Order: sequence, then structure tokens, then C-alpha cells
Amino acid sequence: MIAARREERLEAIANALPSADISIAVADVTKEEVVQAVIDLAVEKHGRIDVPI
Repeated sequence: MIAARREERLEAIANALPSADISIAVADVTKEEVVQAVIDLAVEKHGRIDVPI
């Protein structure tokens, strides 16, 4: 799971790693409630978070 404000950059990263299982989320990570929503989505899609950065 990767999250950032710019969807085109997220898509470029995901497309550069075609064999990886990458989910993207367009999000303003300066807002706590948005970060929590991304965390919830990551856990829902992947079951857990291995390393938050």
C-alpha cells in the first residue's frame, strides 16, 4: 500500500513494479483521519501492515 497526494506518481510507482502487489491510495497524509482511513484500507486489503513509513 502506498499513499500520497499525486495519483500519477502513485500509478507510476505501481506500474514500475508489475510483479509487486501494490495498492494505491490518493490521500493527504497531513490529516490524521485520512491516514487512519489509509491504514484501515491497507489492513482490509492485505490483512496487516508490515512496515509503516
